[in-house]
Amino acid sequence: VLLLPLHLLLIWGLAAEEDPLAVMCAWKPFVWLGDSLSYGLYILQQVIIKQAAWGSWFGSLMGGFDTLSLPTRFFCFVLPSLLVCSVFAHLFIERPLQAYLK
Repeated sequence: VLLLPLHLLLIWGLAAEEDPLAVMCAWKPFVWLGDSLSYGLYILQQVIIKQAAWGSWFGSLMGGFDTLSLPTRFFCFVLPSLLVCSVFAHLFIERPLQAYLK
């Protein structure tokens, strides 16, 4: 309840597109990430995160993967893998299917 005025200011600043966060979100890489990769990120996140949690193919690629802390695993391996898989899914699955269905 105490942060409600701050939330109101944040929403107002984003809606007016004058807030520094709104300016950052309008940056081309973020727009591309939202338009192109959001569906791939949504679909693939559970697969990649489960693979990292079980350590199956991550563990075979990297020695000592299981000894790393969870935030280190996420930011060093899971997030980059998720982004790369989402880019490939967008370029080689989503775009060709969209072109085929048009």
